[in-house]
Amino acid sequence: MIAPNEPRRSTWWVIFTLFLVGLLAWTVATPLMAAPDEGAHAVRAAAVARGQLDGPHRTFIIQNWVLDVPEAYAHAPAALCFVRSPAVRATTPARALTPRCVPSFRGSDRLVKSLTYEFRGTPHLYGLLGLPSLVWPDRVSMYLMRVINALVCAAFLASACVSALRRPRRRLAVVGVLAAATPGVWYLGGIINPNGIEIAAAISLWATLLALAANDSVESDLRLVHRAGVAAFALVSIRGLGPGWVIAAVVMCTILAEPGRMRALTGLRATKVWAALVVLSTALTAAWVIHSPLGDQMRHPAIGLRDAIAGLPTIARQSVGVFGTDYMPLPRALDIGWGVVVLAAVVVGFIFATNRQRIALLGTIVASTVLPITTDGFNFPYIGFPWQGRYGLPLTVGVVVIALGVIPSSTRRVRWGGVVVGSTLLLGQVGAFLAIGRRLAMGRPRGANIFDYVSNPLWNPPISNGVLLAVAVAVAVGLGIALLRPLIQPPTGPGALQPVL
Repeated sequence: MIAPNEPRRSTWWVIFTLFLVGLLAWTVATPLMAAPDEGAHAVRAAAVARGQLDGPHRTFIIQNWVLDVPEAYAHAPAALCFVRSPAVRATTPARALTPRCVPSFRGSDRLVKSLTYEFRGTPHLYGLLGLPSLVWPDRVSMYLMRVINALVCAAFLASACVSALRRPRRRLAVVGVLAAATPGVWYLGGIINPNGIEIAAAISLWATLLALAANDSVESDLRLVHRAGVAAFALVSIRGLGPGWVIAAVVMCTILAEPGRMRALTGLRATKVWAALVVLSTALTAAWVIHSPLGDQMRHPAIGLRDAIAGLPTIARQSVGVFGTDYMPLPRALDIGWGVVVLAAVVVGFIFATNRQRIALLGTIVASTVLPITTDGFNFPYIGFPWQGRYGLPLTVGVVVIALGVIPSSTRRVRWGGVVVGSTLLLGQVGAFLAIGRRLAMGRPRGANIFDYVSNPLWNPPISNGVLLAVAVAVAVGLGIALLRPLIQPPTGPGALQPVL
């Protein structure tokens, strides 16, 4: 039986389908192997699917593994042909800055030697992503790897949204999910990069744990525990920092929990089973991290406290989104707009929060700020590379999820405010898709006609830019109807507050 105001199970499938279509639009719009580290991830996935968990080491600028992969994968570095330095861009024709030069990635199943520097992540996910390469050894499998990545990300994002929607008194939590899923998260979800799945799983974990801790969901505890367990298991299974993300989310949501709530949840058999699985996967991840040759990387110098703090604005902008191997930025208006939404959410969240909720929110803010400072400033923890915004998003997303998740949707003004903010965020997703699509299609866009990349592009992806833009708009409208329309209705269900006019 469905509780009053509870979305039916079909709601999950509707939201999942919309996210999947939106992520696949990025899949098609992005040139193959031209996304951040995508070539290295694809080589690793194709090798792991063939049982190669390790390989000979070779230092080429940084430490690499030599693996046997289908010949098409060995051409992955050639996809960077249109990436140019800022100095070269100024004098290079726009046509030469488009992906027209990217290889077609055709080839047989003949295995050749290729390098990858992506060996830090555990092999579990790579084995799954690499399965299509066993049947189709060239570009088809590369696209299918992206599709698998998008399927998993869409499932986690849909679960996060449903966990938020089923909190009748705190339905603004779904706006927190939309704010956490920045344009960069959508982009990473549509390419070959486990970082996308990691962030999507973290968003699902934070949203679901918050619903469990607050005990204000019309959904059963058992279903929420299973959802949180899947997200936590995935998170600790991807890379070495995963267990830390899970611990942070559990600790902060424990602080948020009402008296006696944690005792009731830890007494459930499902909680104990998932906890055991997460601990086991954590042990396997730790074993892999010890095995991988991270210490052999070219050591990234510690830059000190002052420079690390000075780099925080860049990291914040990267968290909203940078695209491609040459890190194409979003228009500054989008970065500023997203930052304003997050800042406003934190301020309003503090106003509505209880003292316990303020402690959890402040703790998450401090942790997500201190981590890049200690990593870049003092190499603690040592990761071998400069910190990037996407690296810390599994923790940073907790800030907006908590901030908007504690605001009661008891007044008409608050609910309509959530609709306006959520609609603005979805519009920002369309703006990001248009801006990056135009940059790829036109090389060096000029002029006020932002739709020139639709009518007269220098480069077109497999599906035309116009169709892809229409898909992005349709997805934004669909998600707005599915996620924001419930905000207009007064809260009902267990423990709902009476509307205050």
